[in-house]
Amino acid sequence: MIAGPSTEKIIHDCARELTQRVLPHLTDAPTIALVAMLDHVLRNAAERCAHEIAWMIEERAQILTLAEEVLARNPRLPGFQEAVANATEPASLNLDDVIDAYRRASEVLSIMLETTIGVDNASQYQAAFNLLLVRTKREKDITLGWGEAEGLGGTR
Repeated sequence: MIAGPSTEKIIHDCARELTQRVLPHLTDAPTIALVAMLDHVLRNAAERCAHEIAWMIEERAQILTLAEEVLARNPRLPGFQEAVANATEPASLNLDDVIDAYRRASEVLSIMLETTIGVDNASQYQAAFNLLLVRTKREKDITLGWGEAEGLGGTR
């Protein structure tokens, strides 16, 4: 049934089995809807597990690069130096450690957005806001892709 080494592949295989082998045998509408929702959740989880650590590491690096530029121009932003100092590297590439480092970098982004909006250099605020837009778009792309689930009118 399941072939392939990656978690993404295993989850996709489970979703495919659910929609190709289980769904056709169901007649109860609420159960069909439940299986469809489970398929969506599984596909979302597959997408996330395949890329989530890379996305967080990349975004964290972008946030901290911009933070250094903001600090160079505005070294006295309230709470900003402390947040940047606290945004240390993840202890490992284990998901929990990467999430913790990402959370600390997200705090830097939050402070950057709050404090640069009133600062003379609008480009720094725009750059911080663009990072937030990338995060939001990625999340939206994942969740809106749910309607494309295999066996539910899509082609994944």
